[in-house]
Order: sequence, then structure tokens, then C-alpha cells
Amino acid sequence: MSWSINGVEGTERKIATAYDAIEVTESMGPLGVVYSVEIGYVAVEKGQHVMIWPGTATHGHGGNKFDEYVWCMTLEQEQGWLPVELLEVGPLPEETAAIEATVPLPEETAASAATVLPSEESGAIAATGPPPPF
Repeated sequence: MSWSINGVEGTERKIATAYDAIEVTESMGPLGVVYSVEIGYVAVEKGQHVMIWPGTATHGHGGNKFDEYVWCMTLEQEQGWLPVELLEVGPLPEETAAIEATVPLPEETAASAATVLPSEESGAIAATGPPPPF
């Protein structure tokens, strides 16, 4: 999936933990600190796929629940700030499949390891040489 905002491509990620998008802002009133519900965040469910724009990452403020937020868009086109901590770490399954396709199969690994392991002859030669310096 590929989405862009102002020509900048988003990155697809999966949500690790649900988030209700209820955040507060704090301000000073005549009687002290006043907390108000803040808008501009997007609610997500665990396992949901979203698009994020990593270049938008920003620190939360004193009333936020999390330390860092990133701009996000859901498949339903809802947009808003999302805590970075809620994103699954690591590649998506299709990225993992592409990586695994480039990793040698066990039999290929065994064949290449057999060509670099020392033979009995090289072990005997090493055993007759001088001891390594300390």
C-alpha cells in the first residue's frame, strides 16, 4: 500500500496496542492548572495496519500519555497523532518474507560452512606450529 501527503510517501506499520486517542492539554487558569481534552489524535485497535510519516515524529507535551507521537492515517482515512510506542517493532510480514528470500537455506549454509571449516590436515599443521604469543 502506498499513500502520500504533500508528495511524501507514508510507511505502513501495524499497531501493537490499542489506543483511545484521549489526550489532555494543560494550561494555567486563575485557580491553577486546568486540563482540557485535546483533539487531533487517532484511535486505533491492536493489529490494525496504518500509514505513518516518520519525518513528522515529535515529542509529547506535559499532558500527553506518551513521550513521542507521529502523524498517522488509518485505512478509513482518519488522520491524527499516534504514539510511536504503540507501533509494532520490526518489519511487516511481507517485508519479512522478502528478507527471508535472501537468506541462504539450511542446506546452502551447511555446504558453504563445509568449505571454510578446517580439515584434519590443517588442524594437524596448526598443532605442530609454535604456540601463539601471549
